[in-house]
Amino acid sequence: MKPFPETNTLTKHLSAMMTKSDNPIKIISRNSFYESSTFPVEIVTCKTADGKNISLFCKYLGGMGPNNYGHRGGVEYEAKVYSRILNKTSISKIKYFGQCKISDTDDALLVLEYIGETLCLHYSADLDAWEKAAEWAGKFHNYFDGKAPAFVKVYNKEYYYIWLERFKKLTYKHQENNYWLKGLLKYFEDHIEILIAGNQTIIHGEYYPKNILLKEGIIYPVDWESAAIAPGEIDLASLIEGLGKEIIENTKTVYKKARWPLGIISDDEFEKRLLMARIYFHFWWWPENSDALNLNESEEFLQLYQLSKEVSVV
Repeated sequence: MKPFPETNTLTKHLSAMMTKSDNPIKIISRNSFYESSTFPVEIVTCKTADGKNISLFCKYLGGMGPNNYGHRGGVEYEAKVYSRILNKTSISKIKYFGQCKISDTDDALLVLEYIGETLCLHYSADLDAWEKAAEWAGKFHNYFDGKAPAFVKVYNKEYYYIWLERFKKLTYKHQENNYWLKGLLKYFEDHIEILIAGNQTIIHGEYYPKNILLKEGIIYPVDWESAAIAPGEIDLASLIEGLGKEIIENTKTVYKKARWPLGIISDDEFEKRLLMARIYFHFWWWPENSDALNLNESEEFLQLYQLSKEVSVV
């Protein structure tokens, strides 16, 4: 399958999606997105019927569909998140124009406004930006606390076991020489109920800095194909991983204030759920080729070791 449709075909679909008249848009330029990863993306600059130029973020299914053990839902799933979740709130978000099937190829296309390059939180030198991202997440989680459309996937016990068993298989050669690793696995298995009990909300699912845009002080999370019903602490865990102690504590404080403005969660309950969320997050993104790593010297292994100390298994 070709990653992108012919210009005439794309013009027809974008015109139908973005205009209410018979006047088609005119495509001025098309460029592959330099930070594309899972799905094919191009930036399309158009001139609308009223003479205005607009840049569009066009994301294609590209024949790939849902993947990653069901964690990612694909382009059509992400379009539902924009149309039926994000568009229902007043919180800041990228403008969503719509989605469609591409004729001839039966590919799926998601169209968003393109707001510019190098805006990822990952590149920001402003430490306050992490607190803004935590506040955004807390408000979003608060709004959807206990409520979500029926199409949103749910993180249940079976889901967490998928990642637990995967991690066991990928690290089994290293467990004999690292007794703390066995203890960490046992702790997670024995405490999975912590992630299932209590408040569940809609989470982003991959809320790390490269998926969070910052423009003029405003937060815009992107790449919503992993949205799910789960503890909000999972998004916080992905946001703070690898940060310094002071900024982590400040970020946690900001998140809790936005998530529970009435202060209805205890610090102990919050910390236990966040710890489990951090362990899950490591299990989830642990690389398939980890056997080739020098684990005892890798940053990933060191972070797991630190987590093991937090659960008192060393």
